[in-house]
Amino acid sequence: MGEIKPCPFCGSTDIKLHDEISHAVWCQECFAEMPSIDIESAVELWNTRPIEDALNARIAELEEKQRWRVVANGELPEDGEVVWLWDGKYIGMGYYLVFTGQFMDRDIPLRRIKPTHWMPLPEPPEVK
Repeated sequence: MGEIKPCPFCGSTDIKLHDEISHAVWCQECFAEMPSIDIESAVELWNTRPIEDALNARIAELEEKQRWRVVANGELPEDGEVVWLWDGKYIGMGYYLVFTGQFMDRDIPLRRIKPTHWMPLPEPPEVK
């Protein structure tokens, strides 16, 4: 059995396990209770937070998308994908060519760039 999360209703950490007559997790502050057939199931149900879990997963996904990748680690963009590039001094837009293994400047034709980091461009806003 793992960690027991705070009460989803009042946020209290004063949580008790009842495993004698009924199997339940119980909040000592607001008296919220999660009964089940056994104490492990009660704890699992108590810790289930679908909306919170979905929001945390979405936040993690967005943070992963919008982070700088290190070129030296071999994290490279897709062939021809326009991305933000950082060379330690300047930020600009460019793209990676797989067949040459080089980054190219998006605005100046045939200008090679040696970035240390790159990041995907953000999603454009939706226009209605």
